[in-house]
Order: sequence, then structure tokens, then C-alpha cells
Amino acid sequence: MSATTIHQRFCLILGVLIETRWTHVLQCFVSEDLDDKALDEGAFSKETLRKFHVRHGLPPDFLADFWAAKSSFFLPKIQQGGHHVIRKDDLLPISFENPDKPLGKGAHGTVYGASLIPGLHWSSKTHTRIAVKKFDEAKVRTHEYKMIRKFDAHPYILPALCSIDHGSSYYILFPRGKMSLRQRFQYEDCNSSPAEFLKHYVGLLDALGHLHKEEPAAWNCHFDIKTSNILIKYDGKFVLIDFGTSYSKIKFHAQDSGTEAQRHSHSAEYKAPESGKIGRKFDVWAIACIGLELLVWIDEGWKGVRSFAKSRRGDMPRDGGISDRTPYFYVDGKHAPSVQSMLGKLGQKYPEEIKILRRMLKIDPNDRFTAEMACLRFRECVNVSFLIMVWYSKPYLDRH
Repeated sequence: MSATTIHQRFCLILGVLIETRWTHVLQCFVSEDLDDKALDEGAFSKETLRKFHVRHGLPPDFLADFWAAKSSFFLPKIQQGGHHVIRKDDLLPISFENPDKPLGKGAHGTVYGASLIPGLHWSSKTHTRIAVKKFDEAKVRTHEYKMIRKFDAHPYILPALCSIDHGSSYYILFPRGKMSLRQRFQYEDCNSSPAEFLKHYVGLLDALGHLHKEEPAAWNCHFDIKTSNILIKYDGKFVLIDFGTSYSKIKFHAQDSGTEAQRHSHSAEYKAPESGKIGRKFDVWAIACIGLELLVWIDEGWKGVRSFAKSRRGDMPRDGGISDRTPYFYVDGKHAPSVQSMLGKLGQKYPEEIKILRRMLKIDPNDRFTAEMACLRFRECVNVSFLIMVWYSKPYLDRH
């Protein structure tokens, strides 16, 4: 092997050997063809180096010296699905797009647009855009990552790519989405078939049913369902995100006795009317409110959604000249007048969908549909709507 080839293929190894004063060992690496690329692979381990050390009868100090210095020359490469601890002085394999303008910010973390640095991650793509959620506390990040990994096999829940500790900063990496449902409701009109969007809504209900599914030892809830926590992917699919407030309650009884509402942060706009203990039906109320907004958006566009929110704000009582400006869907233990009016209006055009939403919006949580039942009923009526749409899209003579 020529000196030029050795320099090209064993450059980093030579750097480590110079740093540790073991340059005479280079020939051992060359003889086994154990080059920079081989040592940079994620599968290379300390055990592999130990066997190399034994085969060549190297002095005892070589193993510890080489392994300790290796991390300064070979940058850490992150793998999908794993958890990675990267030293503060080592390069974070992420390039942030605009740190001063995050994609979103919540009580538990801040989300930034970013790209993975080529060569330092699992993907062969030269430009991989992602979303990065940064946390100040490791335990908060660990909780969210654990809950996401528990449920993200469902196609309507956004999966986590991996998690990273970098010094005192803690991250979860996600696939990049196009926009949130909130952004679509604010700036765009419905430009596709209603059946297409209702199909994605059924997917969200199925995801919620998956989350709520009874386990032998726990109940699971999301507790922060809102339009900003529903991401629209580039293929148009809706996915549920942000499990920072998600909750897993250990079972002590056959019934879900709930948890104290004040222990959990949640969106005020989609907050259910129950106080005190809340449970899985709290999520059902929130997703039903979003279902109603979706029908408003399909029927009237973004201006209709804005007008509906304004009407709900007007429904709020004004005590002593001070009023809560949150556009709740209920007032004084009843549906807000604007909600009642909208249910009646849209019921003429979407009778089956509104019938299901009414069951999901029962004031008493015990009377509400479960997410699983709501999904089943919605799926049935969306399938019927789709068949009708296909039927009437055919030429008249083909239908008769």
C-alpha cells in the first residue's frame, strides 16, 4: 500500500496515534485494513479494539490511551431510534436554520427548524430537514421521549427520530412537517375533498384510541390536544404531536378515576367543562371541538373559523367589566350559544358527522363517546360519504 493511500485512509488513526505517542502501531492497523472508515462505523466497539490489542500483543496502556483519544478525532454519529450522549465540547450533529425564530414554543420546550449534518447521522441523504425540540431539563425530555416511543408505531402519531444529551441541553429530533392544523385554519381555505380531510380526522381519532387503549397496569391520556399540536405532513396526513403533558396513571381500580385537573397544563380553548378529576374523556372533548372546527373550515374556510372563535368569545360572561377572552366551547355548564348554533347549522349539511360530535361533546364526561367508539362511527360515515362522492363524480349514464 502506497504512502499516499495510507495517508488518505488512515489519517485520523494516525492523528490518534500521534496524540497518544503510539505511532509505531500504525502498521498493525494497515495490516488488518482497519482504516478510518472502519473505526467511524457505529458498530466499532471497545471490545473490537481489545481483540485487536490482544492479536498484536500490544502493551497494556495502548487500549486505554487509544480509546480515550479516539472521541476527539472521530465525531459521534447518531443512529435513528437511539439515545445519544455527546460531550459538550464535541460537535452537535445538527445545523439550526434560524435559532432566533423557533417553529414553536411551549411550557416544556422550544422547537427549531434544523438539518442533520451530512456524515454524522444514519441517513444517506445529503440534506435531511428535521424539527428539534430543545428542553432545559433532562427529566422532562426523558418523559416525553418515553411516551412518544410507547405510542409512535401508530401512523397518525409523529415518531421521534432519536434523543440527544449535549452538555446541559437535551433534545428530541422529529421528522419535519409542513405546518400545524392551527396554521392551516388561520391562513388557508379547504382546497380538497371534504372526505380527504375527514379521513385524516378519523386517523387522529384512531391515534387517540390507540393512546387510550387499556393496558394491564395503566391509563394513558394526552391532555394537551389542540390544533397547534396536530401537524400536517407533506403528504397531507394529520399527526398528533407534543406528549409533554401526556400522562400514564397506574391502575388501582377497574374504572378510570382520573387525575386532578390542576396538575396538568392544557389548552384553555379546548378545555372540557369538568373540574376536579379529569381522564380520557377530557381528550375526547378536545378532539371533538377540533372536529367541529374542521367542519366549519371545510364549509366556510379560514374566515369562518375566525368568525366562529370570535362568536365564542362573545358568548363569555362579563363580570364587573372583566371577561375571559378565551373562546371556550361551553359556558356555565352548557354548550356556548355559538356552538349550539353551529351544531344546528352544520347538522343540515353533515348530519351523521354532527350526530357523532354531539355525543363526543356531552357535558357529562360519562355520557361521551370513547375515542374508540367515535373513531368507529366516524369511519363508517366517512366511508359512506366517500362512496357517495365517487358515485356522483361518475358520468350520469355510468351511474344508471
